Amino acid sequence: MGNLSFVVKSFRSKPKLMVRMIGGYVRAFSSVSGPMRFMDVAVSYNCNFSCQHCSAEALKSDKSSLSIFEYKRVARDAMACGVMAFHFTGGEPLLRDDLLDVITAFQPRENLISIQTNGWFVTDDFLKEYKAIGGDIYASASIV
Repeated sequence: MGNLSFVVKSFRSKPKLMVRMIGGYVRAFSSVSGPMRFMDVAVSYNCNFSCQHCSAEALKSDKSSLSIFEYKRVARDAMACGVMAFHFTGGEPLLRDDLLDVITAFQPRENLISIQTNGWFVTDDFLKEYKAIGGDIYASASIV
C-alpha cells in the first residue's frame, strides 16, 4: 500500500510527471526498445569516507564538474529521450555546495528525484530544502 500511496501523492504534486509517464508508456508500445526512463547522475566522486566496496575512488579524476548550465542541457536531452527519474549519487553528493542547484536543473517538479548519500552531512534543513525544491526519495547507504 505504501508504493501506491507514494505514486498517488507524486501524481498530485507533479501533474506534468503523470502526463509524461503516460506518454512514455504509450511510446513504449510503438518502440522496440522503449524510451529511457531512469538516469543516475554522479555529481562528484569525492567522498568523506574510503569504503572498500565503493567504486568512487577508482572513478575520481582531475577534471572539473559540470556547470549548472551543462546539467540543464543534460536534463533537457535526457527528458527528450523519455527520462522521468533522476537519481543523484557520487561519491558523496552532499559534498557539493551547489547540490540543490544541480538537482533543480533537472526540473524536480516534472520528474521523480532521488538521492543516495552516506548520510553524514544530512541535516533537517537540507531535507526541508530538498523536499521544497521537489525532491522525492532520500536513501542512505551503508558505510563499512
